[in-house]
Amino acid sequence: PDPLWSRGLGDVYKRQPIYQAYKNGEAKQCKECGQIKFLDEFPLFSTQGAGRKNTCKCCSNKQATVRRRLRRTHPVPPAGDCPACGRHTTKWVLDHDHKTDRFRGYICDSCNVAFGKFDDDPYTMQRSLNWLQSHG
Repeated sequence: PDPLWSRGLGDVYKRQPIYQAYKNGEAKQCKECGQIKFLDEFPLFSTQGAGRKNTCKCCSNKQATVRRRLRRTHPVPPAGDCPACGRHTTKWVLDHDHKTDRFRGYICDSCNVAFGKFDDDPYTMQRSLNWLQSHG
């Protein structure tokens, strides 16, 4: 769906340069704040060729500040078993609630990616688990 049209402002936005840039792939919507911004307002991933992040520079900076604060108050544990999946890991990832910024703990990278794919939604994760168990 067109995020500009869904706000009821389609005709107004169609005359704006940002609308044309969005339609041409030269702008995108920030996953965090929802604003449509030009691509240069989105930071690049650290891996070369991986493209741009889905959060704008402003939101990315706010998220980085939260993670730094949480790491200061919750140091990285030594290598051990992930509390979510039980697999051994030497590379911990800080896990926190993105809505409240509450620290949840350290988990392995695989669990962090998996939780992110499910938008940290326990209901969706449980439905997927139920499906997997019933089709195993």
